[in-house]
Amino acid sequence: MEFEKLEDIPIHLLKSVMEEDYHISAQNIIQLGGYSNRTFQIKENNGQEFIARVAHPHKTEWQLNNEIYVLTQLHENEYHACPKVIDSVKGSNFTYINFKTKKCPLQVFEYIPGFVKYNWEERCSKADLQTIFTYLPDLHEKIGLIPIKNHTKETTTISSDTLLSSAIENQPIGNYLAQKEQLFLKKADRLTELQNELIANSENSQWIHGDVHLENLLFMSNNEVAFIDFENVQIAPLELDIIFSAFRIAKIGKDDKQLNYHKEDILTAIEAYAEQNKTFIFLVEQLDEKEHLWKALFCLDQALLYLTQAYKGVWELEEEIGFLACFNEVLAYEE
Repeated sequence: MEFEKLEDIPIHLLKSVMEEDYHISAQNIIQLGGYSNRTFQIKENNGQEFIARVAHPHKTEWQLNNEIYVLTQLHENEYHACPKVIDSVKGSNFTYINFKTKKCPLQVFEYIPGFVKYNWEERCSKADLQTIFTYLPDLHEKIGLIPIKNHTKETTTISSDTLLSSAIENQPIGNYLAQKEQLFLKKADRLTELQNELIANSENSQWIHGDVHLENLLFMSNNEVAFIDFENVQIAPLELDIIFSAFRIAKIGKDDKQLNYHKEDILTAIEAYAEQNKTFIFLVEQLDEKEHLWKALFCLDQALLYLTQAYKGVWELEEEIGFLACFNEVLAYEE
């Protein structure tokens, strides 16, 4: 599917839908940004504030429903360092904005008084790394209470070769991907085998956030951290979410040749986590031995995420967005 950029939503249209569907009368609307989503801060005359998120029209209802289910359950479990879903006046967890020929999902959340401190490519300070991974275990504990039996999945799984073939045909960097296609698929198959072994041997599978990175974190005035954008919630081993979160936050720069990060940042992250949950001290002990594999598994996970979003027409694969670094690290993996 060809890339379909999400256009800016007219403020007057959003204001009208908010009033009609949520009975929220916006005095002030500020667009906060977004790539595959458009996010807005909304303030009413009475001072109450909300976040409205307009999603790409290709976002599926199963994604919306999984995210809403997990967020609702977290708040019922008295965990509040995450967005709280606001229902529409008709009791729906989300509605739609019809703009031109597009039908875009609209979700509304209570406003969290925090701020995004870093862009995705910046290096996080050691103190902030420690703060993030001191609070992540609490999220994992509460999200782990949510029953797995309510997990819904997409009806079809898209194979790696289908994803890559689509990217070769439709993406700006398709020629490069075509040159590396067979090698990538070979390395991806082997890494998938190794990850499946890890999953099979894990006793820690549960709901996870699935996309903890610097732009999905809000730093609060009390030095606490809130986690946002639960669009990628899934069932997976907890150790994978710890490892992948550490790499997402530690990676720096926009180099397309390789994934750049400081090993000491990975160590700081998992040490801070293990201080709160001693069960995972083994990750600290295994870092020297497993770093090469963990990096490759993380890069495969990210490369497939980019390819999937490109296949759906949500993202465009180009240089300096983080994709090629991960793609090339998969190519470079050697046991």
